Amino acid sequence: MLFGVVSQTFSVLRDMRLIVKTQGLCNHAMRIAAVVSFKESHYPKDAILYAVFFYVRDSVSYRDLEEIMQERGVEVDHATLNRWVEKYAPLIAAKAKKQKR
Repeated sequence: MLFGVVSQTFSVLRDMRLIVKTQGLCNHAMRIAAVVSFKESHYPKDAILYAVFFYVRDSVSYRDLEEIMQERGVEVDHATLNRWVEKYAPLIAAKAKKQKR
């Protein structure tokens, strides 16, 4: 039973990585985000990056983003998405600005 849940989670994350790469998160953005620490988070780094970049790029509401994430297989609340964007978007933007110079 546990193996099925774990393998399903890994397949969802693998699919999300493919989606992230095809929907505009290039390797440069992934390298910038790699510098940001995700140690305190309970969700995988790929799920957080996908949600933050999707919110910033497409400017959807948190509730719509919650539904999009559920379609992708990640159960996350809209308040959690808000915390992710508030915490990680400025850090990623600062790193991108620093590397642009």
